[in-house]
Amino acid sequence: MSNNDVAMAVNDAARSKQQMDSLNRQNAALRSKAHKQRNEIARLNHFIDEIQKENQKLLAQIRWMKGEK
Repeated sequence: MSNNDVAMAVNDAARSKQQMDSLNRQNAALRSKAHKQRNEIARLNHFIDEIQKENQKLLAQIRWMKGEK
């Protein structure tokens, strides 16, 4: 193996490492974004549940006011 071959192999390895580092950063960013989205979805689902409970209470009060069961 010549010095030129060794230098090319080292350069290829360095480029591959840079590409892997870049992909790892992108992966981390996407995981973070997905985590934030999951948290937001959970928060919204909780909010919807609370609104539905309140709606049921209000409907029960309306029925009572109308004299319905």
